[in-house]
Amino acid sequence: MTAKDDPPRPNLTRAKERVCALSFGVTRRLASHRRFVLLFPVFVIPALILSAFAYSLESYSNPFNASLTFVYDFGNGSQAVYFVNLGFHADGPVSAGYPVTLDFAQLFGDPPAGTEHVIIDIFGGRQRLTINQPLPASPWGDLGYYFNVSRTTTFHQSGLVNLTVLLSFWTAGQLLLSLMSSSDGSQGIILVEPGMARLQYDSTRLAVAAAVGSFVFAGLPTGLQAIRELSAPAGGRKQP
Repeated sequence: MTAKDDPPRPNLTRAKERVCALSFGVTRRLASHRRFVLLFPVFVIPALILSAFAYSLESYSNPFNASLTFVYDFGNGSQAVYFVNLGFHADGPVSAGYPVTLDFAQLFGDPPAGTEHVIIDIFGGRQRLTINQPLPASPWGDLGYYFNVSRTTTFHQSGLVNLTVLLSFWTAGQLLLSLMSSSDGSQGIILVEPGMARLQYDSTRLAVAAAVGSFVFAGLPTGLQAIRELSAPAGGRKQP
């Protein structure tokens, strides 16, 4: 049987041959530049590491506090005074529309007898954050009754935000005492910047990281060329 009498090959077989030929060509090219392919991560990885380092240097955590006062008048000339300190932090500036984290709450004062749970409702800046925590057996030294909460909220209003807090003491589903924070002696005002402040913060971090990474990566062609010349045989180098 002659060559022209051979039956035509299926299209699938021809496509497979083309893929194999292309793969072989790519493999040959990589093999011929194997040294440079292996050196490529040597430049890329440091660029990525230094970019991440520059990004972290431009980042900062912004802690801030709000202290609220609560007064209960027994009606016989005596009062019970409570203080609540709220510890927040934000990634960068405190900005409207971006999350902040309530890390802890501290309660100072003697809760009503039999209190099992303390509920702290925080209002202000068009947000509400509720904390429901069991009351510790005793105060933690000078830190008072300390609640480690780690809750996230978002202020949706920029400017000076005046926090209002509702403090409630509960036992077995029964309310013992509920108090609203008083403006006297309270420091519950927080400055919330517009969302643009956070956008500028993020863009600055990204710009610095990109600049550092580009500077390191820009030396890749020069570095590869220098290594190539140094690794070439002595007879193959061009004489000046």
